[in-house]
Amino acid sequence: MAGDRAGVFHAWDAAGGEEKWTVSTTAPILTPASVEGGRVVFASEDMQVRCCDLRMGKVLWTSRRLPGLTLRDYAPCLAGGLVFITSCPVQDFHAVLRGDEEFLTKRTGFQGKDKRFIGGTVEDVEKEQAAILQRLTERPDLQTFFALRLSDGTEPWTAPVLYTAGCHNPMTPPCVDRQTGEVFVILRSAYGLWDGGGEVCPNTCFGSLDLKNGRVRLVQHSHEPKDKSRPAGAPDFPWASFNYIGDETQALSCSPGLLFSNHQGFSGSLDRKSGQVQRLWGERDTYAGLYGPRLWGYEDQGGPQKAAAAGKPYAAINEWHGPARSILSVAAGRVYYHSGNQILCLVSGK
Repeated sequence: MAGDRAGVFHAWDAAGGEEKWTVSTTAPILTPASVEGGRVVFASEDMQVRCCDLRMGKVLWTSRRLPGLTLRDYAPCLAGGLVFITSCPVQDFHAVLRGDEEFLTKRTGFQGKDKRFIGGTVEDVEKEQAAILQRLTERPDLQTFFALRLSDGTEPWTAPVLYTAGCHNPMTPPCVDRQTGEVFVILRSAYGLWDGGGEVCPNTCFGSLDLKNGRVRLVQHSHEPKDKSRPAGAPDFPWASFNYIGDETQALSCSPGLLFSNHQGFSGSLDRKSGQVQRLWGERDTYAGLYGPRLWGYEDQGGPQKAAAAGKPYAAINEWHGPARSILSVAAGRVYYHSGNQILCLVSGK
């Protein structure tokens, strides 16, 4: 199956190549489809999601027109009888990120010297999420994360997930632990333990999504604060071990007991039981640590010329901040990772 830029979704017989059915939409289709239980789900640039019968191609339901500029890049994520789809806002993404940051921090009443370190209880997070939902009700144009029922396309709830992504790309879709059914998302909160120490676009964090009501339990690391006068934050765990930059594209994936962050040719892991983080592979501002500005110097440092003189590549077209950052994939004890136009296979201890 594949969609085309004329807005037509096609299904062919895999054995003989015969086209079995088509579905026409009103705009280009720029994403892969997802399949579950005899149904196929795909998104079109008319900002609608469609679900079709896999065998005959009959359209079973069509979603409302979702707010945002585009639904491109990512296949719908299917989990727990739900379809998760993401968009990007029409308003400039830096303005959206700054506005949400001001909203999140101002409502806490924080008076300390650094608003990136704000302590909060479970009750504080619950109140914050209620406030976010009210914000999305008042500003529906800011909603970029959607959940629809696979059965009929209706929306059971709105998640308190504000936009976070890079270069105006659609925000990263959730990832699913297929063994436990747990769903992880990137979101924004004033109470996360991931900010502080100079990160760009603070308040970016991670959470586990409750499929019954759409609320999010914040996922925290367990590294103790080096400065006991403030809550923990990014400066308290090993440098470059679990990157997250709110205005640059990144992706989440997981395997049993682990959550992976992939950002700019870098990959790190979080142990979901202990809360400890570690660097897996690569380095920020490189392509999997193999080449790129961090190794050769940036443009104003003669990086392209140095790389050319050494006969090495400097950049890979359209891969720097995305769109559609690759994820780590795990199978049979090995990690597979795509960066810098190459596939890497990582083996434990090597």
